[in-house]
Amino acid sequence: MRRNRIAISSVSFFTEPSAVRCKRSAIGARRTSAPAYLLISAQDDGIVVVMTTDEYLHSYETNRPRELSYGLVREPPAPFFSHQHVVLKVARLLADYVEAAGLGQIGVAPLDVVLDADRSLIVQPDVLFVSTGRTSIIRNQVWGAPDLVVEVLSPGTEAHDRTEKLEWYRQYGVRECWLVDPAAEQITVFDFSGVTPEIRTTDRTGQVRSTVLAAFTRPATSLLP
Repeated sequence: MRRNRIAISSVSFFTEPSAVRCKRSAIGARRTSAPAYLLISAQDDGIVVVMTTDEYLHSYETNRPRELSYGLVREPPAPFFSHQHVVLKVARLLADYVEAAGLGQIGVAPLDVVLDADRSLIVQPDVLFVSTGRTSIIRNQVWGAPDLVVEVLSPGTEAHDRTEKLEWYRQYGVRECWLVDPAAEQITVFDFSGVTPEIRTTDRTGQVRSTVLAAFTRPATSLLP
């Protein structure tokens, strides 16, 4: 399957090919009345779950991670304790800073972010920030792009987080994305607020600086295990 690639620095961003939409129509013919939680991926049982945004939001409630990728349900296994430990560190640090300055609200996965309702694209960032002036997008879900998102990388989701998901964030208006890599002990900040993305990577000896959160600078060690 061909994908349109946009190369920025050492990171490749991908746009959704029209072939995906065509394939979805073919898969849609295979819908089944079996419970959705039994139908996770083609690798599991040969059946792919297809849903609209409305169907997804009105299906079963779960605390497991789950996303809707242009109509295709993605339901990876629950994260490991080590992953959630880092997510908690990041969320606590950001929440303390944001709440003290009255800058907005912090959310933690699993929390649905509807990036494109018409095209059935819903994601669940590990941590997200919505600024005070935009809190109207927060309802039962977040309807629109958060100002800042954080993804803590893990072996099962790293490739997706670094490519398609990162490009979705840029495409739909997220102003800043952090990729926290516990294994490599690195944090990469993608600043999408300008015409050209700015990419800043630091190891555990450096400082993490945010453009969206004015004056936010913290040692990388405060965000790593």
